[in-house]
Formats: sequence, structure tokens, C-alpha cells
Amino acid sequence: MIHKDAEKPEIDITKVPPLTITEVLPDTSNVEGADAYEFIEVSNNSNQEINLKDYGIYYVYPDTGVQTAWWETNKDKKNTAGRSTGVFGLKNGSNDYLTRDDFNANFGVELSENELIEVSSSGMANSGKRGIRICTNVGDEIDSIV
Repeated sequence: MIHKDAEKPEIDITKVPPLTITEVLPDTSNVEGADAYEFIEVSNNSNQEINLKDYGIYYVYPDTGVQTAWWETNKDKKNTAGRSTGVFGLKNGSNDYLTRDDFNANFGVELSENELIEVSSSGMANSGKRGIRICTNVGDEIDSIV
């Protein structure tokens, strides 16, 4: 916890990326032996709507440099409103039958169809070094975490 009298750093808002990875949950309750509700939350830091068709999300293995495209599209129009978040819920085969209503009930939220985007993948590792990147469709990195 930061002390209330601590000096706060100045933030240059012109250098804040339009999209940032704000939360990742790789280890959740299980169904059929696999994590049921893994997700990646991405925030739109701008005050304008962003069409996510211009971006991709990649799962990274930092020790080898290998990355796997998890979500990339140039045809599906998925917008995120300014100053809002979108959640990429991972479908890993074992949890494919779970619905948006199941996800919402599990976390006590009310995400709309546009706010919860399903991603087919084998899921995230619960151990070992991994990372996630958001890039433009031409490969420019917007944000990443390891």
C-alpha cells in the first residue's frame, strides 16, 4: 500500500497505449479437468471507441521466443467503447459448453456479448514463464506482460 503522503509519479498520458492488458486469470475452478473461466481483460484507455479488428492477442513463450496467435481478425467487428474494458474468455475444449451467463454468474458480473469475446485455445499454463502481447495487425506491439 502506498502511503497517502508519498510522492506520486507524474504520468505522461500521451505515452499511455490505447489498449492495455489489465488483468489475467490463468488458474480457475475446473470443469472436466481443465480451467473453466480463464480470461484476459483489456482496457481501452482512450476516450474513443476502438475497433478490435485491427489488433491481435498473442500467447508468448519468453524462454524460446515462440508466440501463438490467440485472437486475430480483420473481418469481425468487435468494438470497445472509450474508457471501458473487454474480456477475452478462453475456450479450451473442456469448457466449450459454458455460456456467457455461466461466466457472468461465476464472477458476479453482467458482461454483454460485445464485452466478452470468446477465444479458442488450449488455455494458459498455471506454472512456467509465459506472456501475453497485444499487437496491431501489422505486428507493432501495443502492450505486453510476462
